[in-house]
Amino acid sequence: MKTFIVLISLLFIGTASLSAHPGGTAKDGCHKCKTNCEKWGEVEGERHCH
Repeated sequence: MKTFIVLISLLFIGTASLSAHPGGTAKDGCHKCKTNCEKWGEVEGERHCH
């Protein structure tokens, strides 16, 4: 059972880090890409929402 809990925890931690990228968001969940935009598949200075 302990192994199962550890595996589930690692799954949640791993998937959260895969989709995250730096940058705060406004109230509506949107922001402008300022750095490393190509790495995240975004255009520099373009506003996008999550």
